Amino acid sequence: MTDPFIILGVDETATKKEIMLAVADALRDGRHNAKTIAAAQKMLFNPLTRAQAVFRYRVDFGPYAVSAPQVPVDSENRRPQLVRLIISP
Repeated sequence: MTDPFIILGVDETATKKEIMLAVADALRDGRHNAKTIAAAQKMLFNPLTRAQAVFRYRVDFGPYAVSAPQVPVDSENRRPQLVRLIISP
């Protein structure tokens, strides 16, 4: 399912009354089909699924992103050096 907040046009602080008004507006405007609107309403009315939706669609992880480390390159053949094994006979 896509973001229920976008489907209904509400933010994460919307009350049940605001959600019901948004459902009526969405049905009247025909932005989505009734099944999608009902699923979004159901998701936002249940506290557990609403918390999941807030976490999935509204939490910004950008400040916590880090860049990937550089892969060492072997100077002899210019390929990434994954593992160098030394085996003694």
